Amino acid sequence: NRSFDDDFLMMFTSGTTGLAKSVPVPLKAILAFKGYMTHAVDLREEDMFWNLADPGWAYGLYYGITGPLSLGHGIIMDERSFNVDQAIELIKKYKVSNLTGSPTAFRMFFGFKEKFDPSIKQHLRVVSSA
Repeated sequence: NRSFDDDFLMMFTSGTTGLAKSVPVPLKAILAFKGYMTHAVDLREEDMFWNLADPGWAYGLYYGITGPLSLGHGIIMDERSFNVDQAIELIKKYKVSNLTGSPTAFRMFFGFKEKFDPSIKQHLRVVSSA
């Protein structure tokens, strides 16, 4: 039997000194992840969802993998380093309708206005950032 206080994953952070520090994440955190995905990200059943954040970071792990999967929702994963051209290619290929990521990723999108493909707007219903 499991309780809400039992850990379901262990996140590691580099901290400011010494070795990496473990951060246990309890099962009850899944309720918060689900709430955030539903009310802040507005993830809907019909959405094609992609979180640009790396799963090595909390936002990528919690809201790119754990949150959507806890709602029974599929996810898109791209193991390549972030690249604007590749991101636009995936948004178009999978018709991403709900996109989230770091402010840095979005600054890269709009910093390359000559590369920005306005046709991706036809798919995007929600764009959010942490």
